[in-house]
Amino acid sequence: MTRKRQRGSATIEMALVGIPIIFTLISIFEMSRGMWIYHTLAYSVKAGVRLASVHGQNCINNPPGVTNNCPKSISDIAKVIKDAAVGLDPATTLLTFRSATSPAVPCYMGSSSSSNVTTTLGTGVGCLSLTTAWPPNATSENQVGKLIRIDIRTRFRSAIAMVFPGAHTVSFAEADLGATSQDYVQF
Repeated sequence: MTRKRQRGSATIEMALVGIPIIFTLISIFEMSRGMWIYHTLAYSVKAGVRLASVHGQNCINNPPGVTNNCPKSISDIAKVIKDAAVGLDPATTLLTFRSATSPAVPCYMGSSSSSNVTTTLGTGVGCLSLTTAWPPNATSENQVGKLIRIDIRTRFRSAIAMVFPGAHTVSFAEADLGATSQDYVQF
């Protein structure tokens, strides 16, 4: 008699325990992926600022002995950031170049188009098409000791939205992740 009353209890127990465990595992994986993306953003923008900070006004460009390709352009710095940003979608990653007195220059990391690019983060031009020197020479922002800063932002789409079958666009499953790096012009 008791065996008939316990039939199916393992299925119910698995459903009651299994669903929260699966949700917890997916949440752990997604938080880890978010931290990985943030670390990648911070590392890549740090590499870009490091390149820009050592190619200022006093950068040595003395071929045949020393060739440093002074000064660097926004396109050159964006290429370094793009190479360091492994795993990010370059078409939706927004870079903003800032110096002390010059206006900010926003652009998208992966596009070489000079026309406007529209993504979920807004509209802007492609960084790979901007050949202007940065830090800017005209406002003396490339002198030793001047502060330069690069911001980077990308859209993080979580896989948690897959847990909700039939859901259309789930707003809590998306967030903008960003990082900033700044330094003073060294040379």
